[in-house]
Amino acid sequence: MIKAINKRLRNKKGFTLIELIVVIAVLGILAMIAIPKITGIQDDAKENVDKQNVKLMQNAVEMYAAENGNYPANNEIKSVLERYIDKIPEPQQTGYSFWYNEGKIKYQSESPGNGWVNLNGNNENKNNEKDENGKDNQE
Repeated sequence: MIKAINKRLRNKKGFTLIELIVVIAVLGILAMIAIPKITGIQDDAKENVDKQNVKLMQNAVEMYAAENGNYPANNEIKSVLERYIDKIPEPQQTGYSFWYNEGKIKYQSESPGNGWVNLNGNNENKNNEKDENGKDNQE
């Protein structure tokens, strides 16, 4: 009897169809759980990078103001930023730009209004403004 069981086990090759379906179903469920979380993590990371870039540029503007007694004019902001930081950063969030006006930097997807200078030159999409903390801000 033991020899018959051992012989049968040795002759068994591969997996049954049921076993394969169960494994595929488990992998599908894991993918449904993991993919949205990974996407959310990437979006959060991009927003955090943009918030830090706003703070970096705002610090450069504040350093200029401390040295010169006033904030840089709108027409000289790009050269002022390039003096304090290597390169004006590009927003990580699609459709957003960094904007400057009278000592304040923020990021949003379209112009905040008259007098604001686009630091990136990609003014497009909807009107979603975010302040240096990444919170939505409607003026």
